[in-house]
Amino acid sequence: MDSLKFISDELLNNQSPGSPGFPPGLCPSPTAELGPGTGRKWYRKAAHRIFVNRSLHLENIKYYGFDMDYTIAEYKSPQYERLGFNLIKERLVSLGYPQEILEFEYDPSFPIRGLWFDTLYGNLLKVDAYGNILVCVHGFTFLKHNEVYELYPNKFLQLDESRVYVLNTLFNLPETYLLACLIDFFTNSAQYTKDKTGVKSGNLLMSFKSIFQDVRNATDWVHIQGDLKSETVKSGNLLMSFKSIFQDVRNATDWVHIQG
Repeated sequence: MDSLKFISDELLNNQSPGSPGFPPGLCPSPTAELGPGTGRKWYRKAAHRIFVNRSLHLENIKYYGFDMDYTIAEYKSPQYERLGFNLIKERLVSLGYPQEILEFEYDPSFPIRGLWFDTLYGNLLKVDAYGNILVCVHGFTFLKHNEVYELYPNKFLQLDESRVYVLNTLFNLPETYLLACLIDFFTNSAQYTKDKTGVKSGNLLMSFKSIFQDVRNATDWVHIQGDLKSETVKSGNLLMSFKSIFQDVRNATDWVHIQG
């Protein structure tokens, strides 16, 4: 079929605009026809419409899937991000990172979605749709225009997956902030000497790329093998609406049919 029908004719015919339960933004067409078998014609205001760019044949779809994390399961923020942040810290320390990083405290006001991490220079970048650099941060130090131009001619960086990692999900917020913490810590620590692409301590050279990879691996470990899931379930106060969503689905048996 060429259009999506979200509300049954029976529901619409038994309710009037403004009545309890009537969908907001839905209005009767001024040219509504009331002929036999035609029912009413309705339209939604533009702000409430869903637009598709091709026909969708629902009869060919057998199963419907829903994303779980941050969709069906809505996590409390910043409590959930703070838990992930702390678990990643602990994992890094268990791998040999300095004990001092356990003192880092998660600050939800700093990380945002969509930042790029330049693994070569260890910078967090905010870019526009074309790769033009709008903001450049090294640790917690915001670079000046001349400093940005020195590293990135024309204040531009090509999106190269071998160099750039895009932190584009809500799950990336803890590691975004932890990357900033680690870069700031190693860059300003008296025990380390700053290099253009990393830090040195005696014969030990830590590149920003290796620090990033350690954080990435620790993050994956926490999500897959670590305690993030068990701590989330055990805590009970990190989920906002997981239960209520399934409660709604279970009660709506008149329009939900699950076929095994």
